[in-house]
Amino acid sequence: MSQQKRRSTSKQETTLPLVRGGLPRHAKPKFKSDNVGYLVDLVAASFGLRSSAVVDEIARTAAPHNGESDPSRETILSYIKEAKIVDTGGKKLLRGNRLTPCHHKFAHLVINYLDGRRPNDQHIDLSNSVTDFSSWKEARALCLQVLQDERDRRFERPLGSDPGSLKAILELAGVYVTCRRETRDERYHQELLILRNVGGRRAPRCYSTYISRYVVARGEWMVVGNLLCCNMTALRSDNAHDMVSMYLVQPAGSRDVMSGFLAGVGTEVKIPVAMPIVAIRLVDVDKSINELGDLGDEAILRAYGQVKTELGPVGERLHKILLTQMPPITFRASVVNPEIRHEFHNGTSLVQEDVRRFCKRLHQ
Repeated sequence: MSQQKRRSTSKQETTLPLVRGGLPRHAKPKFKSDNVGYLVDLVAASFGLRSSAVVDEIARTAAPHNGESDPSRETILSYIKEAKIVDTGGKKLLRGNRLTPCHHKFAHLVINYLDGRRPNDQHIDLSNSVTDFSSWKEARALCLQVLQDERDRRFERPLGSDPGSLKAILELAGVYVTCRRETRDERYHQELLILRNVGGRRAPRCYSTYISRYVVARGEWMVVGNLLCCNMTALRSDNAHDMVSMYLVQPAGSRDVMSGFLAGVGTEVKIPVAMPIVAIRLVDVDKSINELGDLGDEAILRAYGQVKTELGPVGERLHKILLTQMPPITFRASVVNPEIRHEFHNGTSLVQEDVRRFCKRLHQ
């Protein structure tokens, strides 16, 4: 059976990547190696390919439409080469190549490849002969562990919620359906917001995951008064960076419905956008949904892409309510900046002299 198929729309595969991809947070599996060369060999064995073909496809998948990928194509291709000592200007350096420890950026690319993502926005369906193979399972578990360790390290110090907000954090943690109008098609869609607290009662560690049809954003959340704030980053399908911030008001004593606004980057052109958003708490959910953000983007998007998210006529009724407070905003700096420069002498006449003098003084 050929692996080169477009993404399936059958409901049978909706839960396949999620069921097979779980890795409990308390589980710390031991691997023969955490080097990139070993990981590439596992991937190659999973799909019956040469290691050189695997790194080539991963490098092409990683390449954005404009610019160089991170890690670069040259770096990715070096992950199948043997380690060697090179002489650079009289200094001898060890190039680890295949012995390089696997880092989160490469693990992100590999797990999406394992879950079916291919170059040029192509996707393949995974047969049981692949997902039941021990090499595929080990490679995926290794990537998940690297990504979880990186998430724990990056957010080791939690954002500063208000003192005394612990009760609110414990009550707010959960799964929410959000409703907003997408800039892509100007229609209302439902997306998922997952708020987790994986820390202790005295030291919460608050992770947030935001899942739309096209991107998975991860970050942190905090509580300030009645305001819930989420700051998240993401990688688009072309490996370009994205960012999302969300500010929701959670009235005391009633946290099943929240509203506020989302600020982020435009879909087609990277310009600032902001729009109102509503979040509805879900109570009856499987516990694995709380750990959905630990999976790779491809597995999440493959599953959620088969869910009907457009609100239809209900969205129009919601739009009338939200428009009374805040219409969607697209901020076009390409129009504003030239006018500011022209009207205010390149912006210099907007700066008060007292502020200039303050910044010129020595402060210690």
